[in-house]
Amino acid sequence: LVFMYRIKQIPEDFIVEEQIELDFDEDGKYTYFQLDKKSCNTEDAIISISKKLRIPRNAFNYAGAKDKNALTKQCVSVRGSIRNFENNEIKVKVLGKGNKPILLGQLTKNKFNLIIRKVNERPEKISFIPNYFDDQRFGRNNLQIGLNILKKDFKNAAKSIEDKRTLEFLKNNPNNSIGAIRCIPFIILKMYINSVQSYIFNEALNILIKENSKNLTKVDYKQGEFFFPKEFIEIENLPLISFDTIYSNSKLENIYNEILNNNNLTKNNFIIRSISNITPHGDLRNAFVEVEDLNISELYDDELNKNKNKIKIDFSLSKGSYATVVIKSLFSK
Repeated sequence: LVFMYRIKQIPEDFIVEEQIELDFDEDGKYTYFQLDKKSCNTEDAIISISKKLRIPRNAFNYAGAKDKNALTKQCVSVRGSIRNFENNEIKVKVLGKGNKPILLGQLTKNKFNLIIRKVNERPEKISFIPNYFDDQRFGRNNLQIGLNILKKDFKNAAKSIEDKRTLEFLKNNPNNSIGAIRCIPFIILKMYINSVQSYIFNEALNILIKENSKNLTKVDYKQGEFFFPKEFIEIENLPLISFDTIYSNSKLENIYNEILNNNNLTKNNFIIRSISNITPHGDLRNAFVEVEDLNISELYDDELNKNKNKIKIDFSLSKGSYATVVIKSLFSK
């Protein structure tokens, strides 16, 4: 069965709503607001609000980055006050005050309402996915920038960063690559390193799935291939690699060492002394996650693609998991 499909043809095809619990206090020094956006990513939206309302960028915090090509709703905190604001891409709606900033990872889950276009058949339901990091994690060249930083090749890392602040700094200070890299907001710098951790996690999970399942489908993604088992496999939580990673067994250590060797890395590369605070700590990530409350509609006429069909799907995923991996699993062959 061959599926041809299209996602995110228009932003309204991909609606994401963050689920988060906040403690309100009218005397709090932080203001919480709902950020509705489309056609821009979370960081660009925050920078735009920062400039428009003349609030320093470092006053804002959010729990997770949301896609550019989507309609998204998420909560953001700002130190001090903010007013309601709206333009064609962004809407700020004040929710109340609290005593703590929102922290990365604070959300509980994301709810998705999606339209998949140009489909021939209605896919079968699934109840779980391998917890891969998908293309959004890697941007256009996040992985290569991250690898360059880890290998202390700061010159090529700085040259690869497409940011006005970095470009301006390099223009005036062509021999100060580390200074140019430091121009980037901390949350973006962490993303470069996280993209390397994510790639290594994906590779390790692929190896373990291939070793433990004979009934597989596969799909290409930006950094290689995803393998989807038809039956659930018991695989332990896997490390997000860092200098302090301790493996639960020698087999897992061998798998990670092989991936590190293939990329000319060791665990010690994750110690980054030249740029403060971006040395990551090790963590564990679920190998598989549940696809909660999945509903798949019948076929509808696709008004944007002549003589084609569309379906509507909705579901929830735990934080840090990717709706696009659910779609890839549904349509894998």
